[in-house]
Amino acid sequence: MMVLTETHTVSLPISRRVQVLEQSGLAHRAGVAIMVKAGSGWEVLHKEVIVPGYAIMVHASHRTSRESFWILGVYGDISRGQSSLTTFYERLSGRLEAFVRRQARTHWSGCFAAGDWNFVEFARDRFPTDHPDRAPIRLLTAFNDVKALCGSTDMAGPDPAPPLWSYSKATAHG
Repeated sequence: MMVLTETHTVSLPISRRVQVLEQSGLAHRAGVAIMVKAGSGWEVLHKEVIVPGYAIMVHASHRTSRESFWILGVYGDISRGQSSLTTFYERLSGRLEAFVRRQARTHWSGCFAAGDWNFVEFARDRFPTDHPDRAPIRLLTAFNDVKALCGSTDMAGPDPAPPLWSYSKATAHG
C-alpha cells in the first residue's frame, strides 16, 4: 500500500499494475492518492474525501486474510506557507473528528496515517533548527488532535531527532 502526494491531477491514469483505492486532486496542484499493486487482494470497504485535494480516508480489507484497517492519506497544504498549513490542520481535525464520530457507531480503532504532512511534531526536528518556536500553538494543537483521533504515534519514536531516523545538513546559511 502506498500514499502518493502531489499528484497534480483530478484523475490518475488507469493502470494494469496499480489499483487506486481512493484519490482526491485539484487541477494542477495538490492531490493525494492511496494505491496498491493490482491483483494484490485489497478491496475498499469505505472511502471518503476528508479535505478535497489534501486528505482522504480508506477502510481497506484483504480478501484472503480478511485483515482490515483504516488509512489516512495526507498532503499538508503549504500553498500560502504556515498560515495555509494551520488552516488545513484545523479543517482536517474538525472533519476527521466528525468522521470518527460517525464511524464509532460501528467500530473505530484508529488509523494508519501517511503522506507528506509538511510538518513535524518536535521542534528540534524542524528547519531552521535555531527557531524551535516557529510552529504556532494552533498548528501544533490541530496536529496533535489529528494524531489523537487516529490513535497514531510517531514511528520514529517518542523523542525528537531519534538516532538513524533524522537528517541534518550544515550549509553556509545555517
